[in-house]
Amino acid sequence: MQLAYSLTGTGTDPQRVLILVHGIMGSGRNWAGWARRLASQWPAWRFMTVDLRHHGESVGAVSPDDLDACAVDLEETVVAAGVRPSIAVGHSFGGKVVLAWTGRAPQGLRQAWVLDASPFAVGDGPLDVEVVGVVRAVAEMPGPFGSFEEVRDAFLARGFSSMLAGWMTTNLRREGAALVWRFNLDGVKAMLRSYVDTDLAWVWERGAARIDLVLGGRSSRWSAGAVEELVALAGPDHVHVLPDAGHWLHVDDPDGLLALLSGALADADGGGTAGR
Repeated sequence: MQLAYSLTGTGTDPQRVLILVHGIMGSGRNWAGWARRLASQWPAWRFMTVDLRHHGESVGAVSPDDLDACAVDLEETVVAAGVRPSIAVGHSFGGKVVLAWTGRAPQGLRQAWVLDASPFAVGDGPLDVEVVGVVRAVAEMPGPFGSFEEVRDAFLARGFSSMLAGWMTTNLRREGAALVWRFNLDGVKAMLRSYVDTDLAWVWERGAARIDLVLGGRSSRWSAGAVEELVALAGPDHVHVLPDAGHWLHVDDPDGLLALLSGALADADGGGTAGR
């Protein structure tokens, strides 16, 4: 399906485009501020944000709701938009979508940046526990709601952090006088199951794009053994750790992440190699 998307910036080159892909239960709005910040510093580029299927304004998707379908969605969307992004950045679930898309060797893609997401099947690890907890909470409060504060307080009462509680309020939209979720919960559950079950280590053998992994040093997802496994797969020069960031590294260490992405943009502008 063609996804809802937005392009920020004044560039005209269809390949001077960086696409930002949000995580589960998010939307392109989560990265709109980043798109504006990047566009202000890189005026020759455009920055594309999308709403993944069953999220935001991208409604009506048909099954299967898996990573491969999400990758096909990205391809259909960039073709419809008339752009060929040379850099793709995805956070959490969106990082694995970017990897799946990279594995399809999309035309023009030279760099893929995966933010705090494992390319491996994650089984019943920490990510599964945390995200399933959020899914369960949403199922217990389907809405509609009277205010953003009502939703924030409900998440706080369930023991979630103030950061996550505040972030969940960004995933609401108005319907008349009420607020409703911007995602389809059944679709989210199927997409999450695909994330947990899918191993994408094969992408390193398939695609021509360079792949970099960025980890939050305080993220609960990474044991020492898990980091070693990633280094063995991607190479030590392609695994970056932001030591003071948790899973939401673009919130916890925006300057550190900006420095990495600025390096990616400078490399693309300078005609650097697209190899791994």
